[in-house]
Formats: sequence, C-alpha cells, structure tokens
Amino acid sequence: MKKFKIKSNLQVLIMQLPIGILFLLISILFETKLSDLFIKLGVIWFMVGIIGVIIHIYNILPKNREKYQQEIEDLEIEAKDELNTKILYDASTKTFVLGMVIWSITLVVVIILKELEINISHTAILFYIFIYLVSQVAFLMAYISYLQKKYK
Repeated sequence: MKKFKIKSNLQVLIMQLPIGILFLLISILFETKLSDLFIKLGVIWFMVGIIGVIIHIYNILPKNREKYQQEIEDLEIEAKDELNTKILYDASTKTFVLGMVIWSITLVVVIILKELEINISHTAILFYIFIYLVSQVAFLMAYISYLQKKYK
C-alpha cells in the first residue's frame, strides 16, 4: 500500500506538468485578452508539479531515504488503520484538487475584473484568502467525517 500511495502521488504530480504546458501553449497560440490568464494558470500548474517532483526526488536520495522512511513509518504508526489512511488520502487529494480549481476560478475572475477595470481592495483580497483557507479546512474535515460515517 505504501509504495502504491507514493507512486500514485508522484503520478498526480507528473500529470500536472502537461496541464501547465497545455495552458502555456494555449496562451502562446491564441493571443487574446485572456492570454495573461492562461500564462498564470500554466505557471501555477507547472510549478506545483515541478516542486512536488523535486521534493519527491529529494526524499528518495540515498542520504535522505532513511529519514524519509522513518517519517513514513511514523505516519503509518499514527494512522494504524488502513481504512483511516485511505480516507485521509482520498480527502486530502480531493481537497487539493478543489483548491487548485478554486484558485483557477479566482484567477479567471480577477483577470476579468482587471479587464473591466474594476479595482479590488487589499482588504477584500485578504478577506478572500482567509475565507478560502477556512473553507479548505472545513471541507477537509467535513469530507473526512462523511467518509468515516460512510465506511464504518
């Protein structure tokens, strides 16, 4: 199970690279007012994938492998139950994808507001980020609770 989960996470990160490249290609091939949006989306998706792959490679280097294995073992001891591990993995994956979708939609809205020359105050942006973070935590907790009730 452990090797499958690590490979699965790496596959998700690697799949984000072509998504980022696709957005960048769209912005280059189709020069519109939304090209700026596609550039930003492409950079976000590509950088998340690259950073994740770099962290994975760093963790599997021979000098770091022992520490990484110890961290994995500690997490497994804490989780104890394979079902809880599956629930947490599923909930965190869905929360991450939801977060990426929300950030993408937010970027679209901000670019459209910029094109319409509507200024957004810094207070509104900070408030939005706070609400976003609270909603991510709330979604994660609610989804974990839902899955625990569903499978137990």
